[in-house]
Amino acid sequence: MLGRDFDDARTGERVTGSLARVAVELELPTEQVADAVLAAAAARRRLPFRWRSTAVQDGGRVA
Repeated sequence: MLGRDFDDARTGERVTGSLARVAVELELPTEQVADAVLAAAAARRRLPFRWRSTAVQDGGRVA
């Protein structure tokens, strides 16, 4: 978050700072998830990462 829009915030909510996170979303077949996590774990990186696996039941695009 950046900025100082505190008009409707209570005292405990008045904080400033920046949150720098990156999210990568992959859609993979179930049988490829374990290999993808292993590849990410083996990649060179500075910090730990979080991951989750969620089943996608349906999808599409609405224009």
